[in-house]
Amino acid sequence: MGCARGLDVAAGLLLALSACAHGPGPGQATLPDTRVALRLVDIGGETLNVAALRGQVVLLTVMTTWSEPAFLEVPLLSELQREYAEDGFVVVAVLLDDDPRVMPIFRDTFQIPYRVTRAYDPAGLTGDQGPFGPIGVLPTSVLLDREGHIAARMDGVWPPGALRTAVRALVSTEVAPDPGTQ
Repeated sequence: MGCARGLDVAAGLLLALSACAHGPGPGQATLPDTRVALRLVDIGGETLNVAALRGQVVLLTVMTTWSEPAFLEVPLLSELQREYAEDGFVVVAVLLDDDPRVMPIFRDTFQIPYRVTRAYDPAGLTGDQGPFGPIGVLPTSVLLDREGHIAARMDGVWPPGALRTAVRALVSTEVAPDPGTQ
């Protein structure tokens, strides 16, 4: 990527993230600048280790099947998944529902094209020490860059234009080479 193109991408990402990212609110811890390590289980019972998605831009959306704001976001997330999948963009829904039997019903009802999962430890995911800090609003979404770092977080429904701009900027970047492999 040329220098001018890199600056364009950086400026676009900064603009998009300034519209949606926020600092810690009262009682919220600052998000750690580390790679997200999180294990999830999908509808088929398969484990998904979020760290294994390194190299892709990942949107993790923590939600429930009974939260209206959360499922109102499904059409936008489905559209983005289809539009940017070839560019390495992945959406993963993380349901907090107690009954895993609702997962396939939810996916099929809303014709969700992305992975629907549950956390192995829902309390650990949403608590103060969780990988994203405390989660008190549903949906809460976290956008990870190709290296697995948190690029942005949204408590509540993500403004469509801001999310699209942030995704577009992140999918246009490449993963930095791992210094240990050079």
